[in-house]
Amino acid sequence: MSEHRDPGDCQGVAALVVYRCACGRVWADAPSPLCDPIGDDPRFESIETLECSMRLYHCLQREGIRTVGQLTQRSARELLKIKNFGRGTLREVIALLADKGLALRPDPHSDASVLRGLTAVTG
Repeated sequence: MSEHRDPGDCQGVAALVVYRCACGRVWADAPSPLCDPIGDDPRFESIETLECSMRLYHCLQREGIRTVGQLTQRSARELLKIKNFGRGTLREVIALLADKGLALRPDPHSDASVLRGLTAVTG
């Protein structure tokens, strides 16, 4: 027997899921697969799941970056403006995201010069 859902209930559940994801809290006890849009998408993972240095973790925490998705919304130039966030930390972020098949937000006005210096060192 299939469960009947009132459309208003689904809207409320969907709003709650979106709110919790935006706040970096994954809703682990979703009542049904219909209400669990997260799945295996790495963008919804907490930055705590990244195996990163403490420097990177603390820099992201201070900036209010709680999920991998929030991190991918930043450009290299934006990250380099964070206190104690240097080129080495940027290389770490790029590598961690690449392992998940993700990348930073492109910034056509600045990333070419910033990333050029990184690839000369790493590649």
